Amino acid sequence: MDDKVLVTGSRGLVGTEVVKELLERGVIVKATSRQGTEVAGAEATIFNFGKPETFAPALEGVDRVFLLVPAEFVEQGDELVPSFISELEGAGVRRVVCMTGMTAERPGAPMNRIEEAVKDSGISWTLVRPNWFNQNFAPGFYLGSIKAAGGVFLPAADGRVSFVDTRDIGAVVTAALIEDWHNGREYTLTGPEALDHAEACAILSEAAGREIRYVPVSNDDMRGALRQQGMPEVGIEGLVELYGLVRDGSCEVVSDDIATVLDRPPISLAQYAADHAELLR
Repeated sequence: MDDKVLVTGSRGLVGTEVVKELLERGVIVKATSRQGTEVAGAEATIFNFGKPETFAPALEGVDRVFLLVPAEFVEQGDELVPSFISELEGAGVRRVVCMTGMTAERPGAPMNRIEEAVKDSGISWTLVRPNWFNQNFAPGFYLGSIKAAGGVFLPAADGRVSFVDTRDIGAVVTAALIEDWHNGREYTLTGPEALDHAEACAILSEAAGREIRYVPVSNDDMRGALRQQGMPEVGIEGLVELYGLVRDGSCEVVSDDIATVLDRPPISLAQYAADHAELLR
């Protein structure tokens, strides 16, 4: 394949997997970051959703795009995404794979408005909606409290989540970028089972050889902790909303879309924990 693929969010938990998968398949990759940071094997380019002047240079020579709108810009998606899509059309981009998240299909939700803009673009599209990541535990944003306080402190109550591995997400996104039969499809990406956070932490504990606790907290407790970490209010309230979806059962769905696309079962949380045991210790 001689086409060039632009990967937005190339240094994130999913973006790194997409870049890796594409490079392994011999695809030419243009990897974005706000500073144009080098990514081994890829062409580095500056890109920032908050700076539309970076759109056209990043898209130069690009045929396909992995689109991931950062959480801080999701609420502004109504303005930013149509502007970006206009640049896609002008650059001659032929395919876009857009990642949002589970429940993004809810009418009126910010991520749903992003999806609708992609669908209305006239460009071949695929939508990918993953559940919460295995990698949130490590190396993601739960790892700090696991290391410092021996557990995760979340307003999830006993809600169940079909945690999905970012390696599977990266593989599905890559397939959708380079295989034509994914055009117009919408994939919900989950792991093989739904677990509450106490069950998840028990699995992590066994792999790590030490106790990793789950401690349910209130929304306000989480707000306070995140403010101390310097998270913007829009990000805090976005997380509060997402954990509400966990509590009401919206994240317990188990999908077979990964098996359909990859012709193998999804990676389980137990397998993830075994593979990342050193990080969790």
